[in-house]
Amino acid sequence: MTANVASIDLGPDLELCEGETATLDCGLNPAIETITWNTGDSAQSITADTSDVYWVTAL
Repeated sequence: MTANVASIDLGPDLELCEGETATLDCGLNPAIETITWNTGDSAQSITADTSDVYWVTAL
């Protein structure tokens, strides 16, 4: 079985100062792809507001 999966580019690594936020957008449509962020979210984009490493998978 072969799967055609679109690549996901969240952009460059970011360093935020306290109180700043960043929107991370995987660019995929959750109505078509099953999106799972390491935060448990399943939306196309999330807001990063804590110091952490974020990643997303799509099926």
